Amino acid sequence: MVLLREHEEAVATAKRHRVARARKRPRVDFFKSRAVPLDLEAAENAVMRAVAALGLPLSVVENSHFQDLLSTLASCAGVKGVPDYRGPSRRKFSTVVLDRVFEQEYGVARTRVLHDAGEEGATISCDAMTSRASKRCLVNVVAQTRNGAIIVDVTDTKFQRKTNRFTVDYIVKVCDKELEAFGGLLAVNEIVVDGGMRHAMKLMRRAVHKRRVETNAALAAGTPPVITSVCVAHTFNLLLKDTHDHCSAVKDTVTAVKSIVRYFRRNDKAHELLVRAGGKRLKISTDVRFGSTFDMIQRFLEDKLQQLRKLVVSASWEAFCASHPTLEKKGRAKAVADAILGRSVHEHLWSKVEILEKTWKPMFLALRHFDAQQARLHTLYPALKRLPAETRVQDPHGLLPGFQAAVTDALAERWKYLCEHTPGFLLAHALNPVYLGDTLDADVKAFTRGYFRSVGGELSRQLRREFQDFRAKVGIDFEDLQDIGDPFGWWNVAPGAFPQLSIVAKRVMLLTGTATECERAWKDYNGVVSLKRNRLSRERAAKLVMLYHHMHRAPSGRAKAARSSAAANAPRPSAAGAAAAAQHIGSDDSEDEVVELSDSDDTSSDVDPVGGHHVTPMGPAAAASTSDGEPLAFGGTLDIDEYHSDNPPPPAIPQ
Repeated sequence: MVLLREHEEAVATAKRHRVARARKRPRVDFFKSRAVPLDLEAAENAVMRAVAALGLPLSVVENSHFQDLLSTLASCAGVKGVPDYRGPSRRKFSTVVLDRVFEQEYGVARTRVLHDAGEEGATISCDAMTSRASKRCLVNVVAQTRNGAIIVDVTDTKFQRKTNRFTVDYIVKVCDKELEAFGGLLAVNEIVVDGGMRHAMKLMRRAVHKRRVETNAALAAGTPPVITSVCVAHTFNLLLKDTHDHCSAVKDTVTAVKSIVRYFRRNDKAHELLVRAGGKRLKISTDVRFGSTFDMIQRFLEDKLQQLRKLVVSASWEAFCASHPTLEKKGRAKAVADAILGRSVHEHLWSKVEILEKTWKPMFLALRHFDAQQARLHTLYPALKRLPAETRVQDPHGLLPGFQAAVTDALAERWKYLCEHTPGFLLAHALNPVYLGDTLDADVKAFTRGYFRSVGGELSRQLRREFQDFRAKVGIDFEDLQDIGDPFGWWNVAPGAFPQLSIVAKRVMLLTGTATECERAWKDYNGVVSLKRNRLSRERAAKLVMLYHHMHRAPSGRAKAARSSAAANAPRPSAAGAAAAAQHIGSDDSEDEVVELSDSDDTSSDVDPVGGHHVTPMGPAAAASTSDGEPLAFGGTLDIDEYHSDNPPPPAIPQ
């Protein structure tokens, strides 16, 4: 009886607790009484944003499970007036809703990226690709500023002749149309193309200048000339390839490593034994991006340190070889073991791989730097000057004969290549306050002189005077040269002695010199337009790719909080480090350099070199004036071809 009474009391207590909790919990009638009418337009826009950000096909709205999900969400939210919301129709979703969301989201993204382009300039990069889905040649244009990057246009070149003239006209037309609200071609600071377009650089500069003058001659006279570049990341990729192709010993070593890696990747049992032994999954290189060869070499060395050599001498490997049914497969497994152990023709394989890894690592790090987002061209000059010393690896036994000579020749050839087709890095180095105490090379002085000469008029002479004062540190205090983290930020608050030079310098400091954003755009394009989804029209595919490129890269709230927390907790430079940096930059031990850019070198005038007509500087872009009250303005184009004909680049990288 006692136990029965205790059980009844426990049941009654539990019932009282359930009733109390039920009173605190809102009822369904509570939601229904406070239900809000469904905003169909907002709901459709939300569905389209989710589908576009995830890269899902538009036909997902016809899926019954997806419709059930929308209906359940609507009922849980207590929507009034729509008892069974199942989303928009497929036709409406792919036309009206897509256009509406594209105008909203793409307009916000374009304004966020390009709202400062009129003052700071924008980098325009262009690249081509043959689509795997449609088998057609496509061309895209990406605009990049300090605030991010955005796809401007993607077009199909069907029924078009793929000539330099077509590409130049396409870039000029797209920039003039899509960037009209932000200044059009006047906001273009730099145009980056692939190496295949390097011979059209002069045509590109002249076409941009001609269109600028046709649009607004006064504002064109007050805008610095556009700078053209080839992709620096692609150049470093070719540098790695040159060192490989010009040395037969390196080819043999890479081929041996690739055969081993390919064997482990194609044989599941061998790969399973490697993973059990503690090794990592080996990487295989690709023929398109030679930087992947370094990844393969580096991972191969890591696996050597993690049981790869122990694996091929273990009993499990012997059992694995004995399990092969044919002599051919047994011989192949034995050949792989001999190569790993450095026997027969693969003697000293690991020593050769280590030499390759140490030599290629500085080049690969430079490649990764310029392949990243927000790369800056002013870091290219010091990186190139460091490469000869960083790539000099000791090979006392002559395991790779001719390799160091091939590296030296490749560095010299790529230096000439960059000086000819990407000369903006020379001007960026000359205007970088971090290296204000260093002596400028002859090629840097020559290109700087040619750039200022292309400006034309009185402004050209004033820029050269301000540049001489800048290099001589006239009007620059010792405190101004301390803790220079960002050269753009330094020029943004530069001393008042350089009013015109600071305008040019801020644009130059934002040069990127890379077209890697176009490569990322192609990756997003292949994710949206695939082999199973190849019937999208060009306009609809372009809108979906632009939305996906913008929305799936937007950081979440958690990522933004983590980024702001990391920035707040970032270590600051110590007082000793700041003093050492200031001593290196502004020490009195080295004489201040005076760069002679005299007015006697100025053979230009206020005559436009394209049309030959006189440019009259007017408007707000030419607000500065001379001592006589005459306005100053930029005039003319930067003829890099004439600069290189008068000033050929040095035969090797300056040490």
